[in-house]
Amino acid sequence: MPRLNLSDADNLKMGKLIADAWRFPATRKKLLENPEKAMTDAGITIPNVDQVRIVAIEDTRSTVHLVLPVRPDNVTLTDLGEDAFLAELGTKIFAACR
Repeated sequence: MPRLNLSDADNLKMGKLIADAWRFPATRKKLLENPEKAMTDAGITIPNVDQVRIVAIEDTRSTVHLVLPVRPDNVTLTDLGEDAFLAELGTKIFAACR
């Protein structure tokens, strides 16, 4: 399952890129139109770049995007118990929607 597992250094660069997108309209436009290029131009290494497609979407004050994640191959409800699994899943999904 392709995911963006960035290094700690690249996570910091990603944070800077997002902050710059908030401050500078040109950076925001570039990030929304071509996120891969914006990320690589910011010095971020995209792991498995040939196996993933990155789509940038923008939340607004009145719109929040709920992203349905790929179902993991190696985790089942019985691994944690159903309630614990569902709580963990809900936490991970909505952590990205804040």
